[in-house]
Amino acid sequence: MAANWQDCCLSTKATAAFKFRIKMDRIKTVQEILTYFLKHVHGIITSFEDVLDILESCRQNVLHHYLTETLSFFVMSSFSRSLFFFFNSQIITMRDYLPKIIGSESFQEFIGPYRGYDPTVNPSAANVFATAAFRFGHGTVSPILPRLNESFQEHERFCHLRMHATFFSPWRIVNEGGIEPILRGMIGSAASVASSKMLVAEEVTERLILMNSVERMDLASMNMQRGRDHGLPGYNDWRKFCGLRRVRTLKDLAEVVGDYRVAEKVLNIYKHVDNIDVWLGGLLESLLPGARTGPLFACLIGKQMKMIRDGDRFWWSAEGIFTQQQKNELLQFSLSRLICDNSDVGEVLPDSFQRGTYPCDYVSCDHIPSMNLEAWREKRLGGLERLLG
Repeated sequence: MAANWQDCCLSTKATAAFKFRIKMDRIKTVQEILTYFLKHVHGIITSFEDVLDILESCRQNVLHHYLTETLSFFVMSSFSRSLFFFFNSQIITMRDYLPKIIGSESFQEFIGPYRGYDPTVNPSAANVFATAAFRFGHGTVSPILPRLNESFQEHERFCHLRMHATFFSPWRIVNEGGIEPILRGMIGSAASVASSKMLVAEEVTERLILMNSVERMDLASMNMQRGRDHGLPGYNDWRKFCGLRRVRTLKDLAEVVGDYRVAEKVLNIYKHVDNIDVWLGGLLESLLPGARTGPLFACLIGKQMKMIRDGDRFWWSAEGIFTQQQKNELLQFSLSRLICDNSDVGEVLPDSFQRGTYPCDYVSCDHIPSMNLEAWREKRLGGLERLLG
């Protein structure tokens, strides 16, 4: 950590904010979420610190050192890994996020109910998922970063920011009201919706800054070039992979895109439908009902997430990982609870992935369910007491 706040908040590579990865220093919203997850992990560990108190009564016991080290490792390592990632990457993502991204119908078709660990499933990320499909989110980046007060109205002192004004500027968090105004802006405003007329905001196609470049970068161009560098098959091949009808003519493309003029522009550039890059083609598709993706990306994301879940023998709901009581407590956790526990925001939406109107749709943090960690402590203390005899 730098010697003072100013040193650690300078927008230079050598002093990137709080030693975050450079990418996290670039994007304020990513930095905010990672900060809260880190605080949440520390909160879990703190909640289990009193478990170690039982060892004080046996300080002279020859087992004391061994038990202290073992239990400390259990608290710091097992819980910080398993609970943190189960909360974040598994329950919240699968239950609260994905159905809104690919739609409930696609979720049932491509993911469906959990039936247990399948050792024949490879859970690693497919190239097309990492390089194209899951980068659909670049089309949801808003050009404006709102900063809201406690009433979820425009902040009196700190105005909204153009996205490019937040790149590599962590000093704004320290000098301009802290994290909460930005967090309220994330809760209280909607993500952008990619459309055939505006796929990606100009803030990331005309004004994107990378730390190792003095040039303004174009995120959309980078995505398409990345797909070519990785040797991804084209848009039409992936439609065939997903059982979707291949696009053969301008009319076909216009039906998929929902805009004849846009389809015409695309074909003027690519000359043939088989030349269309998968990232661009997937982003151009009309959104499915109740989803933020079209049919192709819904398929690719859904198939990948099912493999990640079914091929993970440590999936949170797999047999033998947690007791039923512990699973019930895990299900109490939510993104809203994370925000309540780790920030000074006192009112949230019951589901932070849904947009609502203040104040009628917001509730006090006191009404957001939370986990009871006794479900874990009871099990572990019982075994420890037996060991101590």
